[in-house]
Amino acid sequence: MRYSKLRPSSHSTDYTVVGVCDDEATTKLLSETLFPIIKRKEKSAASDWERPELVTRGNRVIFSVNTNSEGTLTKITDALEQDAKIEQYMGYQEIVLRIPIPKGLTPKTLPLLFSPAEVTIIRYVMRHSKRLSTPNNGEGIAEFFYRGRQIFDVFSQEIRYADQNGFKLPPSWNIQILYDSSERWTQH
Repeated sequence: MRYSKLRPSSHSTDYTVVGVCDDEATTKLLSETLFPIIKRKEKSAASDWERPELVTRGNRVIFSVNTNSEGTLTKITDALEQDAKIEQYMGYQEIVLRIPIPKGLTPKTLPLLFSPAEVTIIRYVMRHSKRLSTPNNGEGIAEFFYRGRQIFDVFSQEIRYADQNGFKLPPSWNIQILYDSSERWTQH
């Protein structure tokens, strides 16, 4: 059964702090360092944190929380800054984008096989994401790991890029959502 939990405060904002580490061992160590900081903050009478979540994914430590003040994240960012590159987001998501690639496709031939909008998003994703797989012999599925602020809208099936309006996914393209900070409000 799936149901949604209403956010207790409509004035709070969903913040995510991502610590990008050099390796997974550092990620694990930082996660262990953050856990008691989060527990102390949750128990504090002055805390306005709602639904904090700490997860690790590969070389990333991800902490998401709803709060009225971004300033309450100082202890988290201070703990991360020694060993990780810190990124902060509102509405953080991580996805895998899968695009079927015909045989013989090159960056120069993209406009011959895809629409102008598709070419734009493919080029953007190629520059701003990590390529996970490349098709064998130029044919198959290209996979890209893409992350950022509100980059995919599940309801409209649109991918967002460069803070632009959404791009409707063609039926042959596939998205797998790896992490979505807004999903903390959904119980499974």
